[in-house]
Amino acid sequence: MPEQGLRVSVMVADDRSEKLPSRVGVARDYNRDVVLVGHASLAAALEDELVSALRARGYRADHLGDTPAADVSVLVRIVRFATDVPALGSVRFQGRSVLVAQATASQAPDSVWADIVDTRDEIVDANLAIPEAGALVERFFRKAATDLAQRVSTGLPPARRES
Repeated sequence: MPEQGLRVSVMVADDRSEKLPSRVGVARDYNRDVVLVGHASLAAALEDELVSALRARGYRADHLGDTPAADVSVLVRIVRFATDVPALGSVRFQGRSVLVAQATASQAPDSVWADIVDTRDEIVDANLAIPEAGALVERFFRKAATDLAQRVSTGLPPARRES
């Protein structure tokens, strides 16, 4: 974590009606859930990715409970995260996520930045196979996490304070 810079606390909440925290889609041929590697909670995985991305951009970012006296708090709500894993013989993979991000400055709680991050992906490939489903879901997760980090870092004040 950077030693200097804006302190940012991050929390991701799963507001989907789906009550399985690790479920990100369904494989139609097998009628089974598609989950992230290691059955990780989607909210926890996105939160980890956002904290890492913000640190890489120079912010002193950490998880909400681990950040003493943050300058800015970022709350992300997962409204939708779904992947459509094709049936055998199908040639289309689709993914969509809708994430609502909000940042509040601790010194001016009225100042709020908010944005909706709507990520979509579609892969059309005649050679698509079910064993590749996990890799496709992971690729889509990375795309959604990257889109989220980009939008959040664009909405935050600069990581380094001017002296």
